[in-house]
Amino acid sequence: MKMITRFLAFISALLFILILPLSLLSFNVGRVLFNRPLLKTVITDSVTDSDLVPNALAWFTEEVSAGLPLTEVAQQDLAAVLLSLTQEGWTAIRAEVLSDDILAGWTSSIVDGFYDWLDSDDPLPHFSLDMQSFKARINSDFGLRAIEIAYNALPICGNEQVDEFKTMLASVVPGLNVYYPPCQFPDEYKTDQLTDYLNSLTDIVNLIPDRYELALQQAPNAGEGWASLKSFLLIFRTTYWMGTLLAILLWIIIALLVIRTPRGLARWGGIPLALAGIATILLSWLSGALISAFLISGPLQTAPPLLREEILQAVSRLLQEMFSPMMIQGLVVLLLGGLMTVIVGGMMGKQPPKKIREEANANKVGA
Repeated sequence: MKMITRFLAFISALLFILILPLSLLSFNVGRVLFNRPLLKTVITDSVTDSDLVPNALAWFTEEVSAGLPLTEVAQQDLAAVLLSLTQEGWTAIRAEVLSDDILAGWTSSIVDGFYDWLDSDDPLPHFSLDMQSFKARINSDFGLRAIEIAYNALPICGNEQVDEFKTMLASVVPGLNVYYPPCQFPDEYKTDQLTDYLNSLTDIVNLIPDRYELALQQAPNAGEGWASLKSFLLIFRTTYWMGTLLAILLWIIIALLVIRTPRGLARWGGIPLALAGIATILLSWLSGALISAFLISGPLQTAPPLLREEILQAVSRLLQEMFSPMMIQGLVVLLLGGLMTVIVGGMMGKQPPKKIREEANANKVGA
């Protein structure tokens, strides 16, 4: 019977060492993922305190601006102006046209859209972004300063470019616009050139609705994937905290089976706690590294390098919010198990074995 009890305790201890780190991992992921205010704060800080938006603007302009329904010449001119910007230029433009309040509002809408989808019957997530503040900001002095930033990044026009523009301007049919090429004309043209670029930007902004409905397009057979993801998240939201209860239950089972003395507490209680603490620390460190490696080799493999780097930094902030407390939790468990093993075990180590103590007591009684 004693062997069976010890065997059950050993199995329970192994399960405890495995389940406690996994349960803490599940708890910390769920603690962040299903905490709407916390998730909004972390994502907003990641967006506003990094170069993610400037890099995304650079990529968006290069990839998408040519597809906007403007005249072909205006497309090429405006795109060329924006493509001449450096990273510092995009950062400066972001500060002019995209305030932190605008970005915080969009982030809040996207997070709310995610939670609304999770609690609805909709097959795909749907996000609604308020664009009125953004449009009003561009159609103000902020938009003009953004154009000036882009203008100052242009090279100086050569004499041939100026002469060609003058010739085109003299021969154009009245009523038609002649767009400036992407270079800085002499000072007498500066005001008109800036106005020309600002009008092109205004044309683009006017195409944006006051409320932009961002709905994911459902590709063939994609509905099953989204449905599976929703089912998993709903189950996980209900159960992410239950693993810790299972770990506590296993430790109680170990205590009931074999912990009868301080020595047993050190051996069967302290050692499993210490090992589980070490496993929790390792898991909290490896999880972030593995997720980053997966993103680099998978979804972000084809992303532009600068954009990929900023996305990884944003993801790292989210992972840090999840795994930093887990690291502390692992250290606490390790410390508790270590103290239990060293202090209790050390105190018992100074006492003679039980058999010797019983013989000594018997001799005292006989005397």
